[in-house]
Amino acid sequence: MNDEFELLESQNQAPFDIKAFLIRALSYWMWFVLCIGLGVFIVYQQNIRKQQSYRLSTQISVEDDKNPLFTSNTSLTFNWGGVSGKVKTIMTTLKSRSHHEKVVDSLAFYINYLKQSRFRKDEIYKAAPFKIDLTPNTYQVLNHPIKISFLGEDKIKLETNFEATTLATQNFDTKEKDEIAVTNGLKTYVEKLNTPINLPFFKGIVSQREKRTYNVGDEYFILFKDFDAVVRNYNSKLKIDNPTNSSILNLSMTDYNTSKIVDYLNKCVEILRKDQLDKKNLFVTNTIAFIDKQLAREKAKLTSRADSLNNYREQNKIFNLDEESLQINEKLSQFEIERDNINRKLAYYKSLRTYLETSNSFTELPAPSIAGIDDVNILNNISKINALSVQKSKYEASVRSDASIFTDLNNQIDGLKSVLLENISSATAGLRRELSFIGGKIAQSTSKIRKLPKNQQQILTIQRQYALSEQTYNLFLSKRGEADIIKSANVSDIQIIDTAKDTGAIPIDLKLSARYVF
Repeated sequence: MNDEFELLESQNQAPFDIKAFLIRALSYWMWFVLCIGLGVFIVYQQNIRKQQSYRLSTQISVEDDKNPLFTSNTSLTFNWGGVSGKVKTIMTTLKSRSHHEKVVDSLAFYINYLKQSRFRKDEIYKAAPFKIDLTPNTYQVLNHPIKISFLGEDKIKLETNFEATTLATQNFDTKEKDEIAVTNGLKTYVEKLNTPINLPFFKGIVSQREKRTYNVGDEYFILFKDFDAVVRNYNSKLKIDNPTNSSILNLSMTDYNTSKIVDYLNKCVEILRKDQLDKKNLFVTNTIAFIDKQLAREKAKLTSRADSLNNYREQNKIFNLDEESLQINEKLSQFEIERDNINRKLAYYKSLRTYLETSNSFTELPAPSIAGIDDVNILNNISKINALSVQKSKYEASVRSDASIFTDLNNQIDGLKSVLLENISSATAGLRRELSFIGGKIAQSTSKIRKLPKNQQQILTIQRQYALSEQTYNLFLSKRGEADIIKSANVSDIQIIDTAKDTGAIPIDLKLSARYVF
């Protein structure tokens, strides 16, 4: 019975009237228009106030480029490599604080050039018609905009409005911070372009930028930001991508000003290349410094002995000697040169032993070939120690001191040190035996020289001393030229594939038209 009643009730119920529903809904059209209009107005206000961001990138490769002039006969420098681990080291260096400090300091990105727009002060960077050159070792006010107005006739007006009685300042040379006392309120100063300005909150020169013009009445702002804060900001913005663990690195950065992105990325790579090349050249640079000291000493000896030889000939009227005396003296000169070469090797080994036993860094060793060292085992072990020490110095700039990598490197260096000390002991013993043999030959030749008249003995002695100094000087001079050539031919392991460039960057934020549609 109940079932029949429910069936009849359902048959009598009217169906849903879509037309009536739409008519009723359209009766609220004013509310729809109002809401849509309000939404469009809100989106419009957001769009005109939003500062667009841009992303640009650069691409580099980490290669193992060896010196093109390196041959088996070139012993001044060592070539070690392998890209393995080098890419990760470069990535770590690029994210290190010290690297970004160099970039920010080089570009002076702690100075912001601003211009008032409708809703905010926009960073205009190189579009500003002027640039700031700070007075060295002076303090500048931080995070407080200074208004610069152009008055004409190379005059400018600086305005600032202090709301506090003490302001934070920073010396951008030493990076030290301090505070200065000021009186609050509006302050106005009239200065000249290209003339040093010395104010409590700003010390420097405002000069017109090349290829930029200004109009009388133009107004701009400069703002000094905390150096460490700027470094942290750009360090966080730099993104590094290493696709499929290859030797390619893609560096990208997002910012509001494309010119700043371009300059920062390119300077970042430029400083990286220079630092890597300097470390690669460290061994040759130390060798050149060692050679220069030896050259200066030998040049003084050579000049002194040449003067002595000429003076003795003039005083004693001796200009020609007999053939037999010259032959004996020539042999004795050769023996003395050989003895000098052996003594130079022994002195190098002694210095090397002391250096190994007392030093913790092995990047300042001069090349063994300077002393005529040709022992393959010693050359190879010094090469390995120097390579490990250079690798260690790279990690020290970007890795924590308690990292396990340092323990591993130190163990490898200690093992090579022990082997090298044994090599030095063996080589020293052999040289001493050779020195004793040469000493006997010199004694025989000297006994023959002593049979000559005293004045001839004296001039032959001076000639031998001069020949020895000349031979040593020429040896160092040739090594100096070889080192210069090798250093000039060295290339960085960082190769640029694509430099950062603004080729019409588009904003990476949500498209404004899409926001209207939403």
